[in-house]
Amino acid sequence: PEVTRQLTWMGAELIINLVRTTTADRKQELVLVQASAIVNQVYIISVNAAAPIAMGRSLVVDPDGDVVEQILDDSNSIIYTIIDFDRVAQIRRDGTAGVNRMWDQFLPNDPEINLPIYNGRINPRTWRPRMNR
Repeated sequence: PEVTRQLTWMGAELIINLVRTTTADRKQELVLVQASAIVNQVYIISVNAAAPIAMGRSLVVDPDGDVVEQILDDSNSIIYTIIDFDRVAQIRRDGTAGVNRMWDQFLPNDPEINLPIYNGRINPRTWRPRMNR
């Protein structure tokens, strides 16, 4: 979860997660992809290898956690979809389900937040989320 969080704080609006799940827990991974998209208000594309290498079931999830497109089996398939980056800006502005406006939770006097994975930091006095392209 921290990699996704830090990429989002650095301005990511779309994260592509390449996996090779060969075990029966792909169903649980898909739930975590949706949860991560909601928590970070970002599109996530989770691409899993097809059979016979892995379990398949790739999907695209929007910043509200809704599945936009998916492959329901382990077949070798291609997903085509349109990513609406204005939707990211709208959800970050208005909140997930119109409630959670996480980008407004920093206060000007909060301490800096270190992002050790990418050697970055957020200064609450100056940082603003990327709201559109």
